[in-house]
Amino acid sequence: MAPPPYSSFAPQSSSGMQQPPAIPQMANIPFDVKKEIQEHLVLNNGKQQMSIEDIVKLVVVALKDSQIEEGKEEEETPEEILRRKRIQNNLAAARYRKRQREARESAEQELGDLTKRNDELREQVYRMEREISQLKQAVLGRQ
Repeated sequence: MAPPPYSSFAPQSSSGMQQPPAIPQMANIPFDVKKEIQEHLVLNNGKQQMSIEDIVKLVVVALKDSQIEEGKEEEETPEEILRRKRIQNNLAAARYRKRQREARESAEQELGDLTKRNDELREQVYRMEREISQLKQAVLGRQ
């Protein structure tokens, strides 16, 4: 009987014994990572398989390391470094100015809204005081 799809069980041979772990296709994996994976599989003698997560972590680390090494090979000239840093600084300055402008516009909008609300409340106070005055006169006029 075949294991269910996506099973965590290792494939079994016809005799019912588990097959030794197969080494995955490793054409693009750097040599030191290949060696580490193979050593892990040999040391464990197939008894305890290396989890796929561990293999993925090793490959990711190796690829990151190889990209860093590739970047070191293509060193920039001082002029290129200066030009890149100037561009980076200009972009950062533009972002800063934009944030400042947006903050200023937001504060001005809030000030306008609060001023309008203050005027409305002052008008409401004036109407209520006038109504109180009228009610007092009406009550005192009846007496």
